[in-house]
Amino acid sequence: MNVEIFPHIRDTAIRLGAGVPCALKVLAGRLADDPDMGRSSGLPGILTVTVDGDLFEDCPVLDIGRIREPDRIEIRYVSLLASAEPTADARRPARSPGPGHVGQARPGQRGTGVRQQSRPRNGTPMAAPDRLT
Repeated sequence: MNVEIFPHIRDTAIRLGAGVPCALKVLAGRLADDPDMGRSSGLPGILTVTVDGDLFEDCPVLDIGRIREPDRIEIRYVSLLASAEPTADARRPARSPGPGHVGQARPGQRGTGVRQQSRPRNGTPMAAPDRLT
């Protein structure tokens, strides 16, 4: 199976950390052997694989999205995995500017409500996603 990594994905990988290009190459090799690796990303046709940054020097935890066609796999994105635990700023409730106001959330607040609502109420950790190990 052919795994394609386009130049803009390689450039993004270099910007994310010195170990990210190596992690991307290792994942490409694993995908060639196991093309069904990953989980649904929520985007149509795109599967995501989480790469544990501890396995590679100077590499953060990554989400790598890819599509699979019958004869090839194409890496579509490489991004840092968002922290599952909200920061102190994100836990603080935002003040409403008033009725009718439409604005954007600060980066620390984006999506925290959904994460807090979907986490288990009994304090047990959520199930770990598929990881490259």
